[in-house]
Amino acid sequence: QQVIVAREAANVAGKALGALEGSARVGQVAATQYLGLAWAGQPYMGVGRNLAYSRATFQRTKGFASHIRRLSGDDDLLVQDAVAAGARVAVVADPPAQTVSQPPDTWAAWWRQKRRHLSAGSRYRAADRYRLAIFMGSNVFFYLFTPVVLGLSLSPENSISLGVIWLARTLLLLSAYIPLARRLGQALPLATLPFIDFLYLVFYCAWGLSLAVRRPLQWK
Repeated sequence: QQVIVAREAANVAGKALGALEGSARVGQVAATQYLGLAWAGQPYMGVGRNLAYSRATFQRTKGFASHIRRLSGDDDLLVQDAVAAGARVAVVADPPAQTVSQPPDTWAAWWRQKRRHLSAGSRYRAADRYRLAIFMGSNVFFYLFTPVVLGLSLSPENSISLGVIWLARTLLLLSAYIPLARRLGQALPLATLPFIDFLYLVFYCAWGLSLAVRRPLQWK
């Protein structure tokens, strides 16, 4: 039994709003993250319109029964249920296997979509939640660490040390994303990757805070 996860690409060609195109780049970083973990043997999510599974796998996991009332995340939770039931997960990155979708064309629609997607995380397996928390927590620590150091001292020694830390992390980020981007055939501008990484963290924290204040509606 096997679950096939392929890549979904957002069609940003011809968009008038450059900021929304940037948001699609944020989505590319997120896709690289979950597909990279799937390649590493830790799958936790998938996009339904680019997901394939056998009838036997669907029946073994009882389909969407465990999360039938969830407004979103049914594909993610199906992948996790299938893995828990012993199914193998494969990632297909070949161009013929990739789907292209049109992203939201307004900020409000994009914001609602991302909040809805993130709300599924509360039902993720504990191991997946911990793994994602460590990933995002390390980013929060890094970006909070920088202004703290700058605020404590602006001495040349501290500035050099901070620059070395930033350079080391940027190189580590590039070493992780470049091979994955090539494998996926992504046109991700490498020069802007550090900025997109920071933007992804800002959006992720904003979505999390908004969900803490107001949860999305549930199916009745």
